[in-house]
Amino acid sequence: MFDNIKGQEKAKELLTRALNDGKVGHAYIFEGASGTGKLDMALAFAAAITGVDDVTSSPDIRIITNELYDSSKAEQKQLSVDTVRHMKAEVYIKPYGERKVYIIPNADTKTTASAFIAMQNSLLKVFEEPPGYCTIILLAENANMFLPTILSRAVVIKFSPLDKDEYMRYLLTDEGVSTLREDTIKYMGQLMGGSYAAAYDFIAYAKKNKKSSGAILEIIGLYLNDLLHERKIDAQTAVGMLDVYLKYHKMIAANGNYNACIECMLLGILDEVKQNYNK
Repeated sequence: MFDNIKGQEKAKELLTRALNDGKVGHAYIFEGASGTGKLDMALAFAAAITGVDDVTSSPDIRIITNELYDSSKAEQKQLSVDTVRHMKAEVYIKPYGERKVYIIPNADTKTTASAFIAMQNSLLKVFEEPPGYCTIILLAENANMFLPTILSRAVVIKFSPLDKDEYMRYLLTDEGVSTLREDTIKYMGQLMGGSYAAAYDFIAYAKKNKKSSGAILEIIGLYLNDLLHERKIDAQTAVGMLDVYLKYHKMIAANGNYNACIECMLLGILDEVKQNYNK
């Protein structure tokens, strides 16, 4: 059920027990940093609750965003009251099967305090009077952003970042990221040739695969460390490339614009390569 999700053994144990005991709750908050597998776990849990094989096409599993109900709100990050109202209207319609699940990503995103509180108050009604066939899963980085009345009516399950060694083993050996790993290593190899065309091809690939940005960044880091420690390139150039990598990696980790940072990172690495050629 959760075999494709790395780590999070405690969360898996709690959710599996709820399923086995027939005690699935009506509301959950999956709390953890971005990239810890909250959405993947929510979808796997939803599939187990509803008994469906294809979570992407099931009418009983819904991922709630503002854009779902109003395409003009695609750029609006904070969940709106109108979106919650649309969702609530659906919640009280019986499922096609036995149960239905609603997943709300980034539920703790707040841009305006008053609107954020109003959204939660609107959500509270379905938390207070949930239909027996429905489960709502809020995905959040910080559960403390929610009102006490929301928290008291939900099961909070914490997600932790993978242990560094475990994550590295995953990147180096797991079949699920084999294509990503091979592509990233290929693009890095081409970048070492000093070509701007290769750099922009890699930039386009990295932007297209933004959802896998964490893995791409770690593979780039492993590649550069290997260059340094295996002395496959002169130490000064290798250190220069690592400095560029770390600078923009930290900016991305601090919620810097990913597309801009990855472009600056790869062009910066390319500049270090070209300087080496010009020595």
